[in-house]
Amino acid sequence: MNKILLSIGLIGLSLTGLSQTAQDILGKYESAIGGKEAIIKVKDFTIYMKGDVQGNELEIISIRKDSRKLLQKVEVSGMGEVSKTVCNGEKVHIESAMMGNQDLEGDFLKITLMQAGLFPELNYNAEEVEISVEGQEDIEGKSNHKLAFKVGDLVWNEYYDLETGLKTQQIIETPQGKSVITYSDYQDKDGIKFPMKLKQDAGMFVIELEVTDIDLNAGIEDSVFEIN
Repeated sequence: MNKILLSIGLIGLSLTGLSQTAQDILGKYESAIGGKEAIIKVKDFTIYMKGDVQGNELEIISIRKDSRKLLQKVEVSGMGEVSKTVCNGEKVHIESAMMGNQDLEGDFLKITLMQAGLFPELNYNAEEVEISVEGQEDIEGKSNHKLAFKVGDLVWNEYYDLETGLKTQQIIETPQGKSVITYSDYQDKDGIKFPMKLKQDAGMFVIELEVTDIDLNAGIEDSVFEIN
Protein backbone atom coordinates (compact mmCIF):
# COMPACT_ATOMS: atom_id res chain seq x y z
CA MET A 1 0.00 0.00 0.00
CA ASN A 2 2.86 2.32 0.91
CA LYS A 3 4.22 1.96 -2.62
CA ILE A 4 1.57 4.31 -3.98
CA LEU A 5 3.80 7.06 -5.28
CA LEU A 6 2.25 9.20 -7.68
CA SER A 7 4.26 8.30 -11.43
CA ILE A 8 4.69 5.11 -16.08
CA GLY A 9 6.06 2.20 -18.87
CA LEU A 10 6.23 1.16 -22.79
CA ILE A 11 8.56 -0.02 -25.97
CA GLY A 12 8.82 -0.03 -30.35
CA LEU A 13 11.12 1.28 -33.21
CA SER A 14 11.03 4.05 -35.83
CA LEU A 15 13.70 6.23 -37.35
CA THR A 16 11.80 9.38 -36.35
CA GLY A 17 11.55 8.30 -32.71
CA LEU A 18 15.20 7.31 -32.44
CA SER A 19 16.30 10.74 -33.63
CA GLN A 20 14.55 12.51 -30.77
CA THR A 21 16.31 13.49 -27.55
CA ALA A 22 14.94 13.15 -24.03
CA GLN A 23 14.49 16.93 -24.01
CA ASP A 24 12.39 16.71 -27.18
CA ILE A 25 10.17 14.01 -25.66
CA LEU A 26 9.68 15.82 -22.34
CA GLY A 27 9.10 19.08 -24.20
CA LYS A 28 6.31 17.45 -26.20
CA TYR A 29 4.82 16.17 -22.97
CA GLU A 30 4.83 19.71 -21.58
CA SER A 31 2.94 20.95 -24.63
CA ALA A 32 0.55 17.98 -24.52
CA ILE A 33 -0.62 18.63 -20.96
CA GLY A 34 -1.25 22.32 -21.54
CA GLY A 35 1.92 24.22 -22.37
CA LYS A 36 4.35 26.30 -20.32
CA GLU A 37 2.08 29.35 -19.91
CA ALA A 38 -0.73 27.30 -18.39
CA ILE A 39 1.60 25.20 -16.25
CA ILE A 40 3.39 28.12 -14.56
CA LYS A 41 0.04 29.45 -13.35
CA VAL A 42 -0.49 26.31 -11.23
CA LYS A 43 0.72 26.83 -7.66
CA ASP A 44 -0.99 23.90 -5.99
CA PHE A 45 -3.51 21.16 -6.67
CA THR A 46 -5.42 18.45 -4.83
CA ILE A 47 -6.41 15.19 -6.52
CA TYR A 48 -9.12 12.94 -5.07
CA MET A 49 -9.13 9.30 -6.13
CA LYS A 50 -11.22 6.21 -5.43
CA GLY A 51 -10.48 2.61 -6.25
CA ASP A 52 -10.38 -0.98 -5.13
CA VAL A 53 -7.65 -3.16 -3.70
CA GLN A 54 -8.27 -6.85 -3.05
CA GLY A 55 -12.01 -6.20 -2.74
CA ASN A 56 -11.69 -3.24 -0.37
CA GLU A 57 -12.69 0.31 -1.25
CA LEU A 58 -9.77 2.71 -1.36
CA GLU A 59 -9.59 6.52 -1.20
CA ILE A 60 -6.50 8.63 -1.87
CA ILE A 61 -6.06 12.35 -1.42
CA SER A 62 -2.90 13.79 -2.97
CA ILE A 63 -2.10 17.46 -2.22
CA ARG A 64 0.79 19.06 -4.06
CA LYS A 65 2.33 22.51 -3.97
CA ASP A 66 5.31 24.09 -5.71
CA SER A 67 8.72 23.82 -4.00
CA ARG A 68 8.38 20.01 -3.73
CA LYS A 69 5.61 19.89 -1.17
CA LEU A 70 3.36 16.83 -0.95
CA LEU A 71 0.78 15.34 1.39
CA GLN A 72 -0.75 12.02 0.37
CA LYS A 73 -3.22 10.05 2.48
CA VAL A 74 -4.54 6.56 1.76
CA GLU A 75 -7.68 5.23 3.44
CA VAL A 76 -9.18 1.74 3.12
CA SER A 77 -12.76 0.94 4.08
CA GLY A 78 -12.97 -0.73 7.45
CA MET A 79 -9.35 0.12 8.25
CA GLY A 80 -9.20 3.90 8.18
CA GLU A 81 -5.97 5.66 7.23
CA VAL A 82 -3.34 3.08 6.29
CA SER A 83 -0.67 5.34 4.82
CA LYS A 84 0.42 8.96 4.98
CA THR A 85 3.34 10.55 3.13
CA VAL A 86 4.48 14.09 3.90
CA CYS A 87 7.15 16.01 2.01
CA ASN A 88 8.06 19.52 3.15
CA GLY A 89 10.46 20.21 0.29
CA GLU A 90 13.51 18.89 2.12
CA LYS A 91 12.43 15.85 4.12
CA VAL A 92 10.03 12.95 3.51
CA HIS A 93 8.18 11.23 6.35
CA ILE A 94 6.02 8.14 5.82
CA GLU A 95 3.54 6.66 8.29
CA SER A 96 2.25 3.21 7.38
CA ALA A 97 -0.08 0.88 9.26
CA MET A 98 1.79 -2.10 7.79
CA MET A 99 5.38 -0.88 7.65
CA GLY A 100 5.59 1.59 10.53
CA ASN A 101 7.00 5.10 10.40
CA GLN A 102 10.13 6.11 8.53
CA ASP A 103 12.08 9.12 7.30
CA LEU A 104 13.52 8.53 3.86
CA GLU A 105 17.25 8.86 3.27
CA GLY A 106 19.78 8.62 0.44
CA ASP A 107 18.61 7.86 -3.09
CA PHE A 108 15.06 7.09 -1.94
CA LEU A 109 14.85 10.59 -0.46
CA LYS A 110 16.21 12.16 -3.66
CA ILE A 111 13.79 10.39 -5.98
CA THR A 112 10.77 11.04 -3.73
CA LEU A 113 11.61 14.74 -3.48
CA MET A 114 11.92 14.79 -7.25
CA GLN A 115 8.53 13.11 -7.72
CA ALA A 116 6.87 15.39 -5.15
CA GLY A 117 6.79 18.40 -7.48
CA LEU A 118 3.67 19.63 -9.24
CA PHE A 119 4.83 18.34 -12.62
CA PRO A 120 8.08 16.47 -11.83
CA GLU A 121 8.64 15.34 -15.42
CA LEU A 122 9.36 18.95 -16.39
CA ASN A 123 12.16 19.35 -13.85
CA TYR A 124 14.18 16.21 -14.58
CA ASN A 125 16.79 18.13 -16.55
CA ALA A 126 17.48 20.40 -13.58
CA GLU A 127 17.82 17.52 -11.12
CA GLU A 128 20.69 15.15 -10.35
CA VAL A 129 19.30 12.55 -12.71
CA GLU A 130 20.78 10.75 -15.71
CA ILE A 131 18.34 10.48 -18.64
CA SER A 132 18.63 8.34 -21.75
CA VAL A 133 16.34 7.39 -24.63
CA GLU A 134 15.97 3.60 -24.79
CA GLY A 135 14.13 3.35 -28.11
CA GLN A 136 10.43 2.57 -28.29
CA GLU A 137 7.93 -0.04 -27.11
CA ASP A 138 4.45 -0.91 -28.23
CA ILE A 139 1.85 -0.74 -25.49
CA GLU A 140 -1.75 -1.68 -26.14
CA GLY A 141 -1.22 -1.17 -29.86
CA LYS A 142 0.47 2.23 -29.59
CA SER A 143 4.13 3.14 -29.97
CA ASN A 144 5.77 4.87 -27.03
CA HIS A 145 9.15 6.42 -26.35
CA LYS A 146 10.98 4.68 -23.54
CA LEU A 147 13.09 6.89 -21.28
CA ALA A 148 15.46 5.57 -18.61
CA PHE A 149 16.24 7.61 -15.50
CA LYS A 150 18.96 7.01 -12.91
CA VAL A 151 19.53 8.62 -9.53
CA GLY A 152 22.37 7.00 -7.63
CA ASP A 153 21.61 3.27 -7.68
CA LEU A 154 17.89 3.70 -8.40
CA VAL A 155 16.66 3.27 -11.97
CA TRP A 156 13.19 3.70 -13.43
CA ASN A 157 11.55 3.92 -16.86
CA GLU A 158 8.86 6.21 -18.22
CA TYR A 159 6.91 5.88 -21.45
CA TYR A 160 5.47 8.66 -23.61
CA ASP A 161 2.99 8.18 -26.46
CA LEU A 162 4.62 9.02 -29.81
CA GLU A 163 1.43 10.53 -31.19
CA THR A 164 0.00 12.47 -28.26
CA GLY A 165 3.16 13.10 -26.25
CA LEU A 166 1.34 12.09 -23.05
CA LYS A 167 2.93 9.95 -20.36
CA THR A 168 1.42 6.48 -20.32
CA GLN A 169 3.41 4.38 -17.88
CA GLN A 170 6.13 4.32 -15.22
CA ILE A 171 8.09 1.29 -14.06
CA ILE A 172 10.18 1.35 -10.90
CA GLU A 173 12.20 -1.61 -9.64
CA THR A 174 13.65 -1.59 -6.13
CA PRO A 175 14.90 -4.30 -3.76
CA GLN A 176 11.32 -4.34 -2.41
CA GLY A 177 9.89 -5.26 -5.80
CA LYS A 178 8.59 -3.92 -9.09
CA SER A 179 5.84 -1.34 -9.48
CA VAL A 180 4.12 -0.52 -12.78
CA ILE A 181 1.83 2.54 -12.91
CA THR A 182 -0.28 3.10 -16.02
CA TYR A 183 -1.94 6.45 -16.79
CA SER A 184 -4.93 6.89 -19.12
CA ASP A 185 -8.07 8.89 -19.92
CA TYR A 186 -6.46 12.33 -19.85
CA GLN A 187 -8.98 15.13 -19.37
CA ASP A 188 -8.73 18.90 -19.25
CA LYS A 189 -9.00 20.72 -15.93
CA ASP A 190 -8.65 24.50 -16.18
CA GLY A 191 -6.29 24.23 -19.14
CA ILE A 192 -4.17 21.34 -17.79
CA LYS A 193 -4.61 17.70 -18.78
CA PHE A 194 -4.58 15.14 -15.97
CA PRO A 195 -4.86 11.34 -16.23
CA MET A 196 -8.24 10.40 -14.77
CA LYS A 197 -7.48 6.69 -14.52
CA LEU A 198 -4.44 5.08 -12.90
CA LYS A 199 -3.54 1.44 -12.47
CA GLN A 200 -0.74 0.25 -10.23
CA ASP A 201 0.53 -3.31 -10.51
CA ALA A 202 2.81 -4.07 -7.59
CA GLY A 203 2.97 -7.80 -8.25
CA MET A 204 1.17 -9.00 -5.14
CA PHE A 205 -1.78 -6.70 -5.76
CA VAL A 206 -3.27 -4.46 -8.43
CA ILE A 207 -4.92 -1.13 -7.64
CA GLU A 208 -7.19 0.58 -10.13
CA LEU A 209 -7.93 4.22 -9.35
CA GLU A 210 -10.29 6.77 -10.82
CA VAL A 211 -9.94 10.50 -10.21
CA THR A 212 -13.19 11.91 -8.83
CA ASP A 213 -12.17 15.56 -8.48
CA ILE A 214 -9.26 17.97 -8.92
CA ASP A 215 -8.88 21.35 -7.20
CA LEU A 216 -6.36 23.80 -8.65
CA ASN A 217 -4.87 26.87 -6.96
CA ALA A 218 -6.80 26.62 -3.71
CA GLY A 219 -4.14 28.60 -1.85
CA ILE A 220 -2.92 25.69 0.28
CA GLU A 221 -0.84 26.80 3.27
CA ASP A 222 2.69 25.48 3.88
CA SER A 223 1.55 24.31 7.33
CA VAL A 224 -0.28 21.42 5.61
CA PHE A 225 3.13 19.90 4.81
CA GLU A 226 4.72 20.23 8.24
CA ILE A 227 6.62 17.19 9.53
CA ASN A 228 6.36 16.79 13.29
